[in-house]
Amino acid sequence: MEPTEILSGSSIAAVNNLADRRVYSQDINFGIRESIFTNGTWSGGDDESIIGIAKQNSPIAACNGKGLDQIRVYFLNQNSELQERWWSIDKAQNGLRDAKPAQPNNPWYDGPIDDQKIQVAAYSNIAAFVIDDSVTPIAVNLYVQGQDNVIQEYQYNGKQNWFPNKTFGTALAGTKIAAAVTKDGNGTHVRVYYQDVNNHIIENFYDPRSGWGIGQYASTGEAPFCGLACLTVLDPPSTYRVYYENQASQITEMIWDGNSWSKGQTFGPVIQGSNCAAINWTGPQLRLYAQNGLDGTSLTEYKNSGGVWVSGATVPPLHGPVTKTPTTRQLDKSQLMATPTQDKTSNQEDRILQSIRAAAMSYNVPYSTWTTTQKAYSGHLEYTESIYGLVRGSHGNWHTSWQFRRFR
Repeated sequence: MEPTEILSGSSIAAVNNLADRRVYSQDINFGIRESIFTNGTWSGGDDESIIGIAKQNSPIAACNGKGLDQIRVYFLNQNSELQERWWSIDKAQNGLRDAKPAQPNNPWYDGPIDDQKIQVAAYSNIAAFVIDDSVTPIAVNLYVQGQDNVIQEYQYNGKQNWFPNKTFGTALAGTKIAAAVTKDGNGTHVRVYYQDVNNHIIENFYDPRSGWGIGQYASTGEAPFCGLACLTVLDPPSTYRVYYENQASQITEMIWDGNSWSKGQTFGPVIQGSNCAAINWTGPQLRLYAQNGLDGTSLTEYKNSGGVWVSGATVPPLHGPVTKTPTTRQLDKSQLMATPTQDKTSNQEDRILQSIRAAAMSYNVPYSTWTTTQKAYSGHLEYTESIYGLVRGSHGNWHTSWQFRRFR
């Protein structure tokens, strides 16, 4: 798999207004990049499209209101505190500090959540949606994982600081989180999805007539820490759809028709541990973004325009030479179940790699990024493979990344 400037295993977020869409991912220097599709063409995704700097392997969530006139993007800083970037077609955002624009005339602002220093679990993911775009600023719901592994809802109504609201059950440490909202004549309906400690996807729903409850979603073989996305399809018949990475490193689609859940299509492939994000508009037109390894670490757009999921465009930046080198820190190998050794012959290579990955799984790596670099060394190619992410040590502490060398 050729590298690009996008991290392998990057979190992914997407928003749209009909066919115009924005996709967000993290680069190897931890910048959050925006890729833009408009007038039938992809652009952005380069150094000029960075809207903020996050912690390594930060989660990313995005939501929008008033079409694409208002966009919010969320991620974590080095202290695992929530960060927020606002884009508005109205440049006069009172009380917001002007941040570096992603592009000329498209100003991004630091949102008010930055100053509140809301700290979440180091391995938390994020989900977000706009609950009301009839107000200014738009009102947003945010879902994160606390240090007690409970999923926490935060709300912002534009009139006061972010405040915690609903709490959900204890979840798998590092679970992906997905959330969606719809409105009808009865009011606002919310769905929140995450994995429990047994890797089962749990559905929490809010109905304006009955309040919060546990939904009927039934797990069907999700991978631990699987990529997870959901959306609402409003074209008749109205449905909820959930997308997750299965054990075979493909995307499985689950469909709620208003009465029961059923399995939809399975498509892919995706790289192991790929995140995903899904959007839709009238048609229905469905799009899902993931990393499949066929275009380096670039994102691939899967599309469903006529009832069948197929592989579509590559989201910029396209694969090619990496122009910057990611920062790595090496973990104390004594804290790993399997200690990597150097200068191994090729017939030992696969066994070593397998043991390292097994050790990573045994320590419950909630999200990880694998990258491979190579160089000539004494007539051989030296491969350095690194796992970026959180690795639980033998004493229950969390450490960042390790790497090992192997020769071929």
